[in-house]
Amino acid sequence: HFPSFDDIVAGYKHYIDTAHKKGMKIYIATLLPMHRKAADPARTEDMRCRMNEWLRNNKEIDGLIDCEAAVWCESNHKVFEPVCDSGDHLHPSVEGARRMAYCIPEEYYK
Repeated sequence: HFPSFDDIVAGYKHYIDTAHKKGMKIYIATLLPMHRKAADPARTEDMRCRMNEWLRNNKEIDGLIDCEAAVWCESNHKVFEPVCDSGDHLHPSVEGARRMAYCIPEEYYK
């Protein structure tokens, strides 16, 4: 069963609310490219893009870590920049992981 966009958003909101009720901040990372790796690639890509757009515009979270932008190919945001791709088009390479680590804003560490 493939969850709907609304189901996923409801899950995120549940965790955001739970964290805030406990006095915790919540930082969320965007979803990485996963070109051609899903059972239904078009639907999965659409969902991934919708989720990232929702995350980028969400005012309920305390901060966003834009891992997608750290590793995407500038000419095609649906795929990793070649140096950031481990080769399976799903997991980041060591360089991709480095870029993701360095995209975390310093103020999130405080």
